Amino acid sequence: MPRALWTGTISFGLVNIPVRLYPATRKKDVRFHELDRFTGARVHHQRVTDAGLPRGPAPEPTHTSAPAPAGADPKVLHLPGPEPVTRTEVSFADVVKGFEIEPNRYVEVRREELEAMEPERRRTIDIEQFVDSSEVDPIYFDTSYYAVTQRGFERAFELLVLAMATTRQLAISWVVLRRRRHLAALRPYRGVLLLTTMSFADEVLELPYPAPRPAEEPPARELEAAQRLLKAMTEPFEPERYRDEYRERVLDLIESRAGSARPAPEEEGPAAATGLEDLMSALEQSLATARARKREAPSKPAERSRARKR
Repeated sequence: MPRALWTGTISFGLVNIPVRLYPATRKKDVRFHELDRFTGARVHHQRVTDAGLPRGPAPEPTHTSAPAPAGADPKVLHLPGPEPVTRTEVSFADVVKGFEIEPNRYVEVRREELEAMEPERRRTIDIEQFVDSSEVDPIYFDTSYYAVTQRGFERAFELLVLAMATTRQLAISWVVLRRRRHLAALRPYRGVLLLTTMSFADEVLELPYPAPRPAEEPPARELEAAQRLLKAMTEPFEPERYRDEYRERVLDLIESRAGSARPAPEEEGPAAATGLEDLMSALEQSLATARARKREAPSKPAERSRARKR
């Protein structure tokens, strides 16, 4: 049994039904690491800044979480115009977030400020309203999760599922997942409920231009001919019939070259960690070394075939 990624309750009115959420979909993109083509070693990315800029302790912020007085300027970072030749590495502890308000002018926002604005981590799926499922266009749907009832509440859960299925309704809800409050839709699906996060209205783009319209309506006989063609091509939907052929070709290519795979060279041991940035660097290097050693062990063809099928 897979581990639930979220546990809580579905709440509407005075009804509370404990549920668990499980992923309903999983992307199977083929992911690659970056390697040096001469040595085969992993390529790592660093946080860098312009070397010509003086660096020192960051000034204390003058703004607070309270509203700024009228006419006050936000804290703005100015970037130089010319591109320097060299770069200087920046530790994670010295990196802050900046929002570009105009070219090369950034408003600084600290992580603590963003964390203070995060929603309360409620363990409830709060139903706002029920709506007819035909009123919600699929363009609003994003990521889906299975909502499965916990033991002892099967009857109440099944009652809710059947009521929504027979009335063809879905529930517009709020849920906090991964520190973010999501608008979501709850709808019946194969005896359970499917929770699907949704885009907000201002995230759905307008058409770039009006849909072209003919000067006059098509004749009835042409419309009937088109309807007959659609009916002749109508079949039950079979999702297994459609495959990601590009991914399969890439995996076949990788499998054909598995015998020529070369191990990455051993990386030098990290220096003793003296701070947070040094500790993170040490952990990243240790993880890279462990992965390189794992790749050195030859995998059996059957194992590769099973991995490709997954």
